[in-house]
Amino acid sequence: MRAARVAACVAIFLGLCPPESSADQKTEAKAHFKQAQLAYKLGKFDKALAEYSKAYELLPLPGFLFNVGQCHRQLGAYERAIFFYKGYLREKPGAKNRALVEELIKECRAQKKTKEEQARLEAERKRALEIKRRELESKTEAMRLREQEKRLAEERAIQEAKARQMEAAMAAERAGREKETGTPYYKTWWFWSLIGTAAAAIAGGTAYALTSGDTHVLPSGTLGTFDRRFP
Repeated sequence: MRAARVAACVAIFLGLCPPESSADQKTEAKAHFKQAQLAYKLGKFDKALAEYSKAYELLPLPGFLFNVGQCHRQLGAYERAIFFYKGYLREKPGAKNRALVEELIKECRAQKKTKEEQARLEAERKRALEIKRRELESKTEAMRLREQEKRLAEERAIQEAKARQMEAAMAAERAGREKETGTPYYKTWWFWSLIGTAAAAIAGGTAYALTSGDTHVLPSGTLGTFDRRFP
């Protein structure tokens, strides 16, 4: 019953045209009205909206405002539908379908509220997903940094272990030479040769550490490399 009443309200009585309208305007408006009616019945509400709007521009009948409101309602533009429904009632305060139009306004307000709530929930869902994505990225970055620190610590441990091996080998060499010659190790040529070799090896290891992948600085006190002569 209600659907029949709404459909009946779509029709416009062109006989109620303003006196100042020309015959050509009436004819053109009627043509747009027919196109709009056909498009509306076929569910082509965008096209119906355009045709009703053109008809109203040529022939400003209040009924066209109602029809435009109907198109906006079908398209889900509830705020615009309410605007045109109110315009229709303002232009035609004694409209016979006033109760129906007021009911449609109430319905559009409810639909608008529901649509806004859905949009709010969707926005919250997207924000929650974005927060989770950032948290995951943060955890991934933290894991990467931990792995990097672990790798650097292992490299430092290897370098320090090899440095200790080299120091032990040098100490053994010193002890052996002193025992053979009776000369203090720091006065022998071979001691200063070993010192030079160790310094070169340390410098090379430091350069390797600074240029291998991630840049880092070794803690003060480590030799930073090892002499490959002492595996």
